[in-house]
Amino acid sequence: MKDRTGRVPTLAKWAEDYMGLRDEIKDGTRRLDNTTIAYMKVKFGDARRLDQITATDADDFRAWLGKQPVRRNKKIVMDGDKPTRLSKQTVAKHLRHAKTVFERARKRKIIAYNPFEEVSAAAPAVTREWAEITLDDLDAIAGHCPTMAWRNLFALCRLAGLRRC
Repeated sequence: MKDRTGRVPTLAKWAEDYMGLRDEIKDGTRRLDNTTIAYMKVKFGDARRLDQITATDADDFRAWLGKQPVRRNKKIVMDGDKPTRLSKQTVAKHLRHAKTVFERARKRKIIAYNPFEEVSAAAPAVTREWAEITLDDLDAIAGHCPTMAWRNLFALCRLAGLRRC
């Protein structure tokens, strides 16, 4: 979708065109694509042409993403007095989406190569030590819940595996 002069579109123009091409995706994927594009616009600028984004820029984007704070409802999530940073898994997810955005442009012959092609977007394994809450633990904790509604909510979370959205 080069413009009439044959020039490569800006990141902002391609983002608009790209999202218009993605009518088959679910809402969650659309939100993630939009978030990834928003990060790219902040890092590279709206007016930057796609062919001006290099492999070095893509690698720098990976490092830059790792320093970005987590935001919920447009507020920065804090860990004590420091902002919580995006996890390595989240950075990898955004890199996969950035790679897809640029690969679509490459396949449409808008750009000659995908600058994110060589950037590793593999998510590192998550290592967590989970402590199981036994039924005895559940009874003890439920005894401290202020109302029956809270006891029911806690029991549902533990027994049915419900999680916060």
